[in-house]
Amino acid sequence: FEEIKAFFDSDENQLFGGVRVLLSTVSAKDRYTFKHSERVMEYCEKIGKVLGLNKNRLRELKIAALLHDIGKVEIPEEVLNKSTPLSSSELLLMRNHPSYSVDILEPLSDMESLIHAIKFHHERYDGKGYPSGIRGNNIPLEARILCVADAYDAMLSDRPYRRGMEKEEALEELRDNSGTQFDPLVVDTLLNILNKRN
Repeated sequence: FEEIKAFFDSDENQLFGGVRVLLSTVSAKDRYTFKHSERVMEYCEKIGKVLGLNKNRLRELKIAALLHDIGKVEIPEEVLNKSTPLSSSELLLMRNHPSYSVDILEPLSDMESLIHAIKFHHERYDGKGYPSGIRGNNIPLEARILCVADAYDAMLSDRPYRRGMEKEEALEELRDNSGTQFDPLVVDTLLNILNKRN
């Protein structure tokens, strides 16, 4: 929290306090979310640096990564932690969480790249995502970065309804879905970052 607090200007500190409360609420409802968001932020920062985002865009991307699931505060706990497949109405509710996040973060609307990253992080490169069905480079770069980082960490993580994948299996999923679900440039960038870590 202290690292994120430093992102906000002094006149935004009251907003930060509210965001912190919301993050704590989401974390209490769904223990997975907060640690997941921290890891996603780390991946996003690394990808963003390699892709040459300037300091301000990188700052907004990191905040977006930390807050991308904050809209889950609007989702009932029994849906978030359900151990069986979601019904169609529950799935629709879950698919609304990016919009809920954007509504909550409306006071940050002047941070356009932050809001767009969160709003569009479930869009697909082939245009079959949600909420807008936009495709390719029409999806903001920050959202394409967040999409890959979010999916990779989600694949590795244990959830109530499934065990996490092994790292190699998750990497294979990224490769297999590069150009359809994911931006190939972002996938290649993350793969290179992970390869250098080994």
